[in-house]
Amino acid sequence: MDKTLHLKEHMPLRQTSVHFTPEVYAWLRTEANLHHVSMSKLVNDAVAAHRALRRQGAGYDGTNGAGALLERTTAEIAATLDRQAAEIAALREQLGQALVMLDRAFYAYLLHTPTVAEAAQPQARAEALRRYEKWITEVRALAAPRKQEPQHGRTIAAPATPGAPERKASA
Repeated sequence: MDKTLHLKEHMPLRQTSVHFTPEVYAWLRTEANLHHVSMSKLVNDAVAAHRALRRQGAGYDGTNGAGALLERTTAEIAATLDRQAAEIAALREQLGQALVMLDRAFYAYLLHTPTVAEAAQPQARAEALRRYEKWITEVRALAAPRKQEPQHGRTIAAPATPGAPERKASA
């Protein structure tokens, strides 16, 4: 018997008869009830999944294509790891360059900064701490996550510390 049916999605379906062993039929009925679908839909989904596996290289060799799928997945993972290794190598090179730049900047600081007399060191430390805290506050303000202003859709930075002035919004 061969009839054409239509689902809610207006996808035409063809009807056929399938014979199951009592054990498979009982399992099919239980699964359909568990998932609140018809037995027909459950069988259709299972056959569609099998078809998808076949398209990925599965065969009738008794392995259901597991070997082909494993081989393809292994190749994809290897390619991903190779790409990540290349990215890591580039990042390591950039980090090395940043360290050299930091070293040169610190050397320039030492070269051009006079030694502070021992009597003036407490005041110099206090002034350095004040300037450092101001610098950190400004860096945090620059690095603060941006939020959307609901009425205008403009991006503004959240203040880094309570009472800190808010930067102008970007349009």
